[in-house]
Amino acid sequence: MSRRLFGAVALAGAILVSWVAVSQPVSHAVPAPAPLGPARLLSNALRPGIIPAPEGAPGPYLLQRGRVSALFRETGVALRLPSQTRPVRELEWRVAGARAVRPQAEKPREAPFFQRGVRAVSSYGGLRYPGIRPGVDLWFEERAEGVEYGFRAGRGADLRRVELEYEGARAVRVVDEGRALEVDLEEGVLREEGLWCAQEAPGGASREVECRFTDVRQVGRERWAYVIEVDVEDPERPVVVDPLIQWNTYLGASLADDFGGMAVTDAGMVLVAGTVEIDSSLLACNCIDGLAIDGKGVIVAGFHEGGGFAGWRILNGSGVDVGRSITLGKDGMVYVAGETTSKSFGTFPSNKGAGLEDGFVAQLDVSNPAAWRFRWIYLVGSPSGNEAIHAISTGADGGLFVVGETTSLDFPGAPDASTAGGKDAFVTRLHPATAPDGSVATILEWSTMGRGTHDDVLYAVTVDEGGRVYVTGRSASPGMLAGPLRTHAGPAGTDDVLLARLNPATGGVDRSLYLGGLGNDEGRALALKGAGDANLFVAGTTRSAGFPLQTGSAAVSDAFVVTLDRESFALKAVRAVGGPTADDEGLALAVDRSPAAAGRDIVYLGGKTAAPGDFPLEQPFDRSYGDSGSTEGFVARLEVDAGAPLSWSSLVGGGGEDVVLALNSDRPGRLFLGGTTSSDDLVPSGTPGYSKTPKGGTDLFLMSVEQDASTPGPVTDAGVDAGVDAGTDAGVDAGTDAGVDAGVDAGVDAGVDAGTDAGVGAGTDAGVDAPMSPLGWSCGSSGSSGGPGALVLGTLASLALLARRRKREALHG
Repeated sequence: MSRRLFGAVALAGAILVSWVAVSQPVSHAVPAPAPLGPARLLSNALRPGIIPAPEGAPGPYLLQRGRVSALFRETGVALRLPSQTRPVRELEWRVAGARAVRPQAEKPREAPFFQRGVRAVSSYGGLRYPGIRPGVDLWFEERAEGVEYGFRAGRGADLRRVELEYEGARAVRVVDEGRALEVDLEEGVLREEGLWCAQEAPGGASREVECRFTDVRQVGRERWAYVIEVDVEDPERPVVVDPLIQWNTYLGASLADDFGGMAVTDAGMVLVAGTVEIDSSLLACNCIDGLAIDGKGVIVAGFHEGGGFAGWRILNGSGVDVGRSITLGKDGMVYVAGETTSKSFGTFPSNKGAGLEDGFVAQLDVSNPAAWRFRWIYLVGSPSGNEAIHAISTGADGGLFVVGETTSLDFPGAPDASTAGGKDAFVTRLHPATAPDGSVATILEWSTMGRGTHDDVLYAVTVDEGGRVYVTGRSASPGMLAGPLRTHAGPAGTDDVLLARLNPATGGVDRSLYLGGLGNDEGRALALKGAGDANLFVAGTTRSAGFPLQTGSAAVSDAFVVTLDRESFALKAVRAVGGPTADDEGLALAVDRSPAAAGRDIVYLGGKTAAPGDFPLEQPFDRSYGDSGSTEGFVARLEVDAGAPLSWSSLVGGGGEDVVLALNSDRPGRLFLGGTTSSDDLVPSGTPGYSKTPKGGTDLFLMSVEQDASTPGPVTDAGVDAGVDAGTDAGVDAGTDAGVDAGVDAGVDAGVDAGTDAGVGAGTDAGVDAPMSPLGWSCGSSGSSGGPGALVLGTLASLALLARRRKREALHG
């Protein structure tokens, strides 16, 4: 399959320009302060909106944040920035040779903006400059991170070359053979990079085309012109730059590697767990705990919120070790769960394995960015059977809850004997502990079994703020649950969704039900919206017609999301997603907690589809299927209401087999996707991230997308939003071979308070995120040489011009 276009195929005649850069300060007169949390950068409180400029101002619209302002003029934008070397730093960016156009305000805000000493004024989310050049529009749009911008043209030929200018720079120069641009200010050097262009072909497919920075020349005092040049292959077809994916990466070795789970820390670091095939390329990495021998090991890797690599570690024993799930402990540690056939981990602390295959929980310490290490592994199992742990979650009191399946007759912590039902479901509570000598001192406190006459498995577990434990999976045993609120629907041997709530202290089941029709159904993911919200969300796969009604079985499976009252387990809403001709599976779930979703049950659903072109796509960032017979991952934003349309939905894949296995929306404005791929074209080569090269076989992948982002629909006028990924908060790790950022993490979010004069994150070798600067760049300084450049440009975090294309909202109301 050709290289697919993420998020641009529906936009007629658009050329979008993508920039990301990093500042290298030239002075060390003033040390950089400690960084603030990136949550401030993404806070909706920093979004006053674009407002009419005061009377007499040299531009019609203004965006003011703290001491930083952006005045929108008739050909571009003028920035006024605090400076340590002059009263104010003025930097102007404009379209060269532009026609003077009064910008048109778009996306009016529901609430007015209140200026100090002035009555309420209207505020807007965006501006459009129609016809700023012949056949070309320019637009700006305020985002949580700052201001985004983009170009569009009715024909690709109209943007073969777009000339832009800076005024207020000491020098501008092209570097890296046209792949980057450096802008030299008195306070530091800005670096623009990340251009990626594609030409849309008939039928919606796309192919990458070359584009570059070129032709820099000085045209006046502190005034520089430069050109973005695109090799348009068909002048009548759209040419675009990948606008939507903020960053993504491959992770793995050269053989078969699989994704397990994902967790995101309060500081914004994304942790992924999975399984890696250990070969000669990894044996010398000095990153393995346990035995440094060939085999399958458990891998945990971390990425900064903007995509910079944070660190990694592998745990490997004498057999096959598989990482399935990951959670953050109350003790500051990271816990990974899965299954293992290893009977020895060398001198690494562990208890003894019991069966041929045991479940496990391992503790990982990531407190030292330069030296991650696993501390111990605790095996859960019995000599009489095999175990697998599918999910782990942390309780309110720090206890760990694991769920999975077992074939053992004497599973630890459960006194009752197993029936002859094959696989049995289990929930186990562990108290994690480390002995003074470093050995494992974890205690298994209780286990609760789901033992029926047929196979029963649990796949997901979550815990509410009161500590109550919710689990879901599948059961083919009609009489397995005692007193369920809803009985098993199909005949014995057909699967229903199994859902239960347990007492965290005793493991006793206080609520349970089956959900299903006459086909096979299973629950794969759970989500809670937060403290005080009454809903419990369950996602999975159904092959029942009219799920969860008992009206018959279906020819193909669909993904589904169900909303229940978490107290009574009363069914509130059901939503199925899928195509009519092939199987679709729901495997991942996350709740939209953004202000836009307040009062509505909006979720993100992920999984895989085998539908040959009929999966329901709504404003997708990827609409191209892979090779014939392959599966594609998918992600959809939807309201759990059968009558509501999909907000947006997209494929996630390349030319091979792809599946989305985890979603996380804990960070404001971001959605993280993780899964497994055999595609060598899943990750766009121009997007930021740690690794762009597939490792072979199957790989883990991770990507970050804008939560409210999607592709505009068909264009009927000149005012359709288009755009550019001009400053994705991403960054290729500039660190050591241990994977630690050594210096500036190029493009990673930083926490700059827009209302202060400083607040730049120092890019130390601990991998501290760097702040955003004026036009979507990332700037920062090393911990030893922080200077005025970092301090000045750091205040622009909330004014970063991040040109990423988003879903077009209604322009009026």
